Amino acid sequence: MTVSERKHFGLNPLSLEVQPLARKILGKRGFDSIVLIQKWKDIVGEELSLGVFPDKVSYPKGKRTDGTLHVKVAGGAFATLLEHRQKILLDRVNTFLGYPAISSLRISQTTALVSLPPEAPEKPQQLSKEQGQQLSEKLKVIEDEELKEHLYEVGKMILLKELAKPDGND
Repeated sequence: MTVSERKHFGLNPLSLEVQPLARKILGKRGFDSIVLIQKWKDIVGEELSLGVFPDKVSYPKGKRTDGTLHVKVAGGAFATLLEHRQKILLDRVNTFLGYPAISSLRISQTTALVSLPPEAPEKPQQLSKEQGQQLSEKLKVIEDEELKEHLYEVGKMILLKELAKPDGND
């Protein structure tokens, strides 16, 4: 089913509804599209993306080239890192955009804290003996042994997933 057919039935992808609104908001900040923000991590790399974020783009009057990319930086370490990689970042942004849109960076530090993503807790590889027995007990009513084995495996995966959640150990 094509997008136009979905629209005919009132089923529009959310991205089609959000794009005009995002374009309007981001246009006030000098961004031609949301893509630069969406792909920021791919453009600057994992390390810089944790503490550097594009804020706005300003261009000389009547031009859409040789602009200044204003970035927010969390903390001095990221500012120093960005200073050393400024030329690389400008090259990557311009390569991504496909033309020399940006010729300079303006860095402003912010007090916003950048937190590293939490480490995933170690997932238990097996159920405890007690958990396995409880699951087997619940499946006792199933007569088909093959079905029982499959349901046990599904139940085991669900329990292991629940145990892996940070609040799953309560």
